[in-house]
Amino acid sequence: MSRLEGARRNEMFLTKIYVGAYTRVSCFLKDREAASGIEYALIAAMVAVAIVAFVPTISSSVATIFTKIQGALGTTATTTPAAG
Repeated sequence: MSRLEGARRNEMFLTKIYVGAYTRVSCFLKDREAASGIEYALIAAMVAVAIVAFVPTISSSVATIFTKIQGALGTTATTTPAAG
């Protein structure tokens, strides 16, 4: 194999990697399903905050739920996975 053939193979290999990476990144950026889920969660949280602000009778219930969620997220973030 000559140096020219080796260089051509190397160039083709790098082009193949570049095109594959470009395709994956562009597909990832076009995917909007995850963004929609996050947006719906933010809307739900804003509605809950509005309910707490304007309806004081159920504000303690919603506050308790948020406290439980915060506690669960805090313990999840601080615990380490079991060895296995």
